[in-house]
Order: sequence, then structure tokens, then C-alpha cells
Amino acid sequence: MKKFLTFLLLFMCVVPTTAFGAGMDSFAITKTYTQGTFQDISQDEWFYSDIAGAYEYGLTEGTSDDKYSPYGLVSVAEVITFAARLNAIYYKNEIPAAGEKEQWYTPSVKYATDNKIIKENEFSARLEKPAERGEVAYILGNALPFSVYDNINTGISAITDMSNKEDYYNEAIMLFRAGVITGRDDEGTFAPTENITRAEIATVMYRIVNKNARLKLNFNAASPETKNDTKTENYNAEQISDMSSASVFLIAVHNKSGEITATGSGFFIDKSGIAVTNYHVIKDASSAQIMTIDGKTYDVDYVRGYDQNRDIAVLQIKGSDFPSVKIGNSDNIKNGQKIYCIGSPIGLDNTITEGLISNVSRTIENKEYIQISAPISPGSSGGAVFNDSGEVVGITSASAEEGQNINLAIPINSIYDISWVLKKSLAELATGNVKKSEVITYYKENSKIPDYTSVVGVEKEDTYDDDNYYYYQYALDEDQFNAYVTYLSENGFSLTSKQIDAGAGKYIYYMSDGVNSVAIAADTTENKAIVAIQKKSSAPNKSSSSDNSTAYYEGTSAPTYTYLIGRECKKVEKGDGFKTYTYDYEENELSEYITYMSLYGWYMSNIKKDNGTLYIYLTSGIEDMVISYGSSSNEVKINI
Repeated sequence: MKKFLTFLLLFMCVVPTTAFGAGMDSFAITKTYTQGTFQDISQDEWFYSDIAGAYEYGLTEGTSDDKYSPYGLVSVAEVITFAARLNAIYYKNEIPAAGEKEQWYTPSVKYATDNKIIKENEFSARLEKPAERGEVAYILGNALPFSVYDNINTGISAITDMSNKEDYYNEAIMLFRAGVITGRDDEGTFAPTENITRAEIATVMYRIVNKNARLKLNFNAASPETKNDTKTENYNAEQISDMSSASVFLIAVHNKSGEITATGSGFFIDKSGIAVTNYHVIKDASSAQIMTIDGKTYDVDYVRGYDQNRDIAVLQIKGSDFPSVKIGNSDNIKNGQKIYCIGSPIGLDNTITEGLISNVSRTIENKEYIQISAPISPGSSGGAVFNDSGEVVGITSASAEEGQNINLAIPINSIYDISWVLKKSLAELATGNVKKSEVITYYKENSKIPDYTSVVGVEKEDTYDDDNYYYYQYALDEDQFNAYVTYLSENGFSLTSKQIDAGAGKYIYYMSDGVNSVAIAADTTENKAIVAIQKKSSAPNKSSSSDNSTAYYEGTSAPTYTYLIGRECKKVEKGDGFKTYTYDYEENELSEYITYMSLYGWYMSNIKKDNGTLYIYLTSGIEDMVISYGSSSNEVKINI
């Protein structure tokens, strides 16, 4: 951090040699903005003239031909590129284009380093991270000579929420005094660690190059940005998605063998990696990994706190500088209020759905929920519920299958009712005390599946069967139920998938040893536990064809997508030792297929995302399959 007493010395030392004619006159309008150039900004929004001005000066472009995405976040690399552009225009310099093997931002970072805008490697670990407001003040503040920032607000002597010993303070207060940045409220709050939007950075750059756009500040009166930052503005779905999707992630949980047993959603509440999800998502996991919207993966380090009854878990993710959501107050929500849900289900990029708050306080089995009409996609449990001010007010939790658009969320204020200092590993949570008899017996229908009674000591109440399963019913004791699941996992069975409806009190665990499959269900409303053993001859055939030769992919033991889902194959392509089968994508079908595959002994071994395509790896222990889905093609491809 530069001290005020060194400003003059630094200015004398670091300003590049001035080219003839260099200076503020170098900034000129190079093109014309007409109404409608960007379809997603309107004239009544506070930033309209600033974005238009920055565009006309050639400082910024849209995210597409007709969209600017004003509420989207800006990376540190983009901020450095903007700063390099400002400096190059001022000094009439040129920034070379990126080489074929270079990152797009490499020349700008080198230019900024060579011209003393930033220090060498100063932001090397954060280039692709969302930029914070303090970083923006520092980088843009050093893009031009300090002499261009006239002090037009001489009454400003401090920043409300920054100490003069903090990093970036000097650049921030310089820009305040120059009327380039104006704060978030009538007290001049700067929020230096919050992320900056594309609208805000366009405004800052426009005020830098056009002194007539700079503002005289009176911290007793609201500034133009305050109009945007107060809760009077209602964001739409696209704006909420732009602002918050990067904060929501997919979480994949693993058993002790490292196999993926279930997936869900979660979201960051702090840039240090503190995140929230449902307890049922991480229950019984030995480890877990998250995947952010850019396809990068991070390990779950430990559990900070949890409440099994409220279905909340607070996690610590390994890493730092994560984009985080703004936390609202769920005590202030009202019936009929607009809300948006963002989750990260398998097979889709982050999805956003919208609806209303149907009931601010609905009690089910002594648990408090918010009832919402916004649909919750399978796999989105643990996602975020936003109000129209962009604040999280709930955690998506469950859907009621018997009613359309009856979905439940946990009030966000509940996270403050649990301790965040537990620091317990996922493996430590996945425990159960097995109270078994001295001799373990097995079901007569399948000699590889341990009998519930011999493992936990409770007698069966009933037996029955249908076309697919043999069922054994027992009185439910949650400790005994968890002990049985734990015993199976310790004796060769992997948890291949889960079906959870916490609101209805129903939990189903699908387990397999690679050959034998079993489903263990707990129904807390009827107080019963059920062990379901799959009949060897059964198969959920959804194909319109009665020809069972289509049940398995040729030469494999893998059931076909057509057979399990009913979706006809569009084409088959032969590769070197494998075949690729292509199907049209329909929401929920992919997750359904993976669930069915778990009943046949196939489990997920990995999930990756590359260039917008999601890759799901399944294995039976003998054979392997790769399922890929790209939202641009809207197709599912199965390689086996």
C-alpha cells in the first residue's frame, strides 16, 4: 500500500515517458451509442449514460452483440486490461495482441506491469477471480497520473468502512475526492471486499476519462449509485443470474472408496470459502468435492457446523477468493413476494427458476419451512433462494411430489442458530454404532445382502413383493437404520445414489457391491424402515419396443438409455474400441438414468466440466461408461 507522503515521489518515478500530445485529450469518442445497442439496459437505469459513455470512448464492449450484462461480475484480469487500455490511450501506446499460446489477458498484464500500474506477479493468483471494489480502486487509480484526479470533494477526510492502514485505501480516497467513486449509501460506505459489476466499472472508467461526469459528493444525500444499491430496485431473473450464479456450485459426495454416491447444490456465503448446503446432501459422505460454474473443482475441507433436524450444513471449502452471495433477512419476507432459485443439478449449468413465496412459515413435522412456488430441479437441494433485491433468503430443500409447484426452502436466518466452529471432517460425521448379533445372516432371495435383523437386532414386521423387488419391513429407529447403512458400506457395498424428500420424511439409499443391489428406505411419517432387494429378472423397461435385445448396449452389461428412459437413440458412431450413442436431452431424464444405473451396480466415479460440456464417468468395476452433455447441443452422448 502506498502512503500519502510518497505520492509525489512515486509519481515522479513511475510515470512513463510522455509521448507527444499525450494526456486527457487523448481520450476521444470513437463511436456512437444509440438506444437499443444493448437490449438489457434501459434509459431509466442509473448507469445507462455511463455505460453508453464508456462504450463511445471505446473503453468497454458488450458480452454479445446486443447485451451488456450490467449485473455480471468482472474478473481481476479484465480490470487490469481496462487499466492498461486507459494508460495506453493516455500515453498513445500500443498493447500487442495475445499470441496463439497466450491467455487473452497476458499482454495487458505485462503492459500494466511494465508501466508500473501493478507490481510484478501482484495479482497472479487472482487473475480469473471476480474483482473486489478495493482492488478496482487500486488498479484503475494507478492507470493514469495522480494529477488527473482533481480534488473536487475537499470535505472528504475518511472512508466510513476503511482504515487508512488498509490496502488500497489511498487510491480509494483519491477517487472519492475526485468524484470518480461515490460509495454505496449516504454515509459513503465503499464495501472494498465486495465484487464489482460491469455497470459499476463502466461508470468508474467513464468518470475517469470525462471530468464532466465526476460528481460533487455530499454524504448526507444519496448518490446515483445509491439508487441502484438500495433495496428499492427489483432485479429480474437475468440480472439475478448474472450477479449470483458464480456463487452457486455443484457438490459431489464420495464414499470411502472415492466413488461418487450423490450430488447436490451449495453456495458461498463468504469469499474465504464458507458455504451452505443441506445436511442430507453431505450426510454419510467420507469426502466431497465441489464444481463451480467455470468447471473448476475444489475439495470440501471440513464441516463448520450442521443441524440435522433443520437440514443445514455449513462447510469450509479449500481455497479462497470465491464469489459469495449477499445474505438477506428471512424474517422480513412476505407472502406473494417474488423469489428466484439457483441450483446446480447434474447435466445442467446453474439453473434459475422463479416464483412466489406461497407461505412464509409452513410447519411440517415440527420443522419450519418457507413454501415457494418456484420449481426445484432434481439435484438442486442446497441451492439458494433469492429475493428480488439479490439477497439470499432461503436454502432450497425439498419438493412435495403429490402437489405441483409446492416446494420448500429453509429460512436463511437458520444458519445463525448453529455454531460454525465445529471443524469436523465429513468422515467423522459418517458414523454409526452397529449393534449386531454374533452371527450375520443373509436374505434368502440374495445370499450377499446382510439381513437387517442380524445387523441391528430388530425383528421384521412384514414381508411382501412386487414385479421388481422383495420388501422387508421393520420398525424405524434412526440409529439402527444408519447403523445398517454403515455396515453395508464397510462390507463392500457402495452408496450409488439417494432420493431424499426431507419435507415428507422419506429417505431412500441405493447401494451396490457391483453385482448385487439393494435399496434401504426410511419413512419417518409412518415410522418404518424397508429393505428392498431387487429381483434378478426385473428391469424398468420404458422402451416402446417389446424386443429385449435393446435392453443392453451391444457386448456390454450396461442397460441402454432407450430401455430405461424410453428415449430413442438418434445415431450411433463407432470409435476405436468404443461406440457413441446420441440422444435428445430432456430435463430430469439424465438424472433418472443415472439413478436406474445404480440399481444395476453402476456408480459414478468422477464428474468433470470442460468448455461448457459436463462429463459423468460411470463404472461397474469391470466396464466403464462416459456420459457427456453440452447445453449448446442439447444432446446426451453415451460412450461405452
